[in-house]
Amino acid sequence: MAKLLFWIGQNLLHFGLAKFMQEKLDAEYSAIIDCTNKPKTFFENQKIVDFKNIWFYHDQFKNLRNKPDLIYLRNFEKKYKINLSKLVFNERLFMDFNEFYKFSENEILSILENECKFFEKILETKPDFLLMFTPFFHHEALFFNLCKIHGIKILDIFPSRLSSRSVISLKEKLKKFNEFSTEQKFESFSDIREYVNKPSSSSKSFKTGFQTIEKSKNQLFNAGINFFFNSNYKLHKTHYSYFGRTKFKVLTNFVINSFRIKSRKKFIDTNFIFDVPNEKFIFYPLQLDSESSLLINAPFHVNQVEVIKNIRRSLPIDYKLLIKEHPNAIHRSWRKISTYKEIMELPGVKLVHPSADSESFLEKCSLLITINSTVALDALLWEKPSIIFAGKSDDYLDWGYSIFPNIKKVLTFENLSGIINECLNETINLNDVTNSIKFLESVSFESSLEELIGKIGHTFQHDDFLVDVDISEEGMKSFLSSNEDLFSSLVSAHLAEI
Repeated sequence: MAKLLFWIGQNLLHFGLAKFMQEKLDAEYSAIIDCTNKPKTFFENQKIVDFKNIWFYHDQFKNLRNKPDLIYLRNFEKKYKINLSKLVFNERLFMDFNEFYKFSENEILSILENECKFFEKILETKPDFLLMFTPFFHHEALFFNLCKIHGIKILDIFPSRLSSRSVISLKEKLKKFNEFSTEQKFESFSDIREYVNKPSSSSKSFKTGFQTIEKSKNQLFNAGINFFFNSNYKLHKTHYSYFGRTKFKVLTNFVINSFRIKSRKKFIDTNFIFDVPNEKFIFYPLQLDSESSLLINAPFHVNQVEVIKNIRRSLPIDYKLLIKEHPNAIHRSWRKISTYKEIMELPGVKLVHPSADSESFLEKCSLLITINSTVALDALLWEKPSIIFAGKSDDYLDWGYSIFPNIKKVLTFENLSGIINECLNETINLNDVTNSIKFLESVSFESSLEELIGKIGHTFQHDDFLVDVDISEEGMKSFLSSNEDLFSSLVSAHLAEI
């Protein structure tokens, strides 16, 4: 009998997946639950999924004042050949992005030690499959690595770049690209763009956290009422990820950030360009600083200002560098005005407004450079080569870059100038792009993953504004029953993998 281990995070999707899979597959089901206090009560008492084992991730951190066992951690590194520093010291909660709490080195290493021991204990049960999202946080990436080393089949799921399609274990599937070929041809790149971006027959217009979204003010208000009138709020004491988040600090931070957003947006509107200039330029879309695409997948390129400076030093003398702010940076209160000014002061560099049409800049640019953004794939559809900086073995989420010949991976800046000049002289081959796109289509499947993620956040978590919410068994049953059809393709795809 197969042993399935589910990593159930705050989105709850893998709980629904376990429920519907259990109806179709006789196996041993277990779960790691990474949740806050109120949902924990639901998981402790629910009868919807029959889990043999349940482990609560945040139960492992009772005392972080103890001196960490550095000998154990060093032996752990040697045993599994995992660079723990690269993982844990790139965790957004332990960096300057955390506006509520400054972790000490002792606390960070104590958290890491408890995680390592916890995960080793779980793996003594010898699961055959791990089902999870592609890692977003350091502890997810750590467990992902451990399972891979133990030979456990990892079924990590993520929305593919293709419209309304998802993919499981993409990085493993990419190894088979050299065996793939297709007879399908396109007449032009315009045909490919239309093909790639067309909605599927089953797709619905539901905005999710994977897209640029305008959060509901009503949901924000309801989340605020729920939070501030919660007499049992203890997360700032029980969960290290909420350290420092007292009600007063949260309210103060919200008010201050509201003023920051207005002030920074005014600066953006005044100083950033909207229109494509009539000159040769290379395009660099900024990425959100506190996201896994940088912190986990490109751990040595998290300082984007320094990345931009190095790119500028490497450009041909007759080219400008255009930097476009990410539209979702508003959800991080935009960047500091001083950061924008530092970029603007670089010679030959212009900042592009976040609401400007990216496709018009892709159409006119000569080359796209990014750390780890899917815009690298979009650029190919406009016949433009790309350079990315994500490490060859570090990135958990590959997006399929490696199968596109006109996307160059660069690990250092020393030879960047030469690579830029090579790329500027490249011609994008229509058949190469077609073959790569059709391969990604062949290893993905039509799904409603993004719609489900959005519905879960909307139904249970006030559009993701508040995750520490009460969940009733009847409410969960009702949600799963009314959305069974949306789970069907996900269930089928996972069963096929198993």
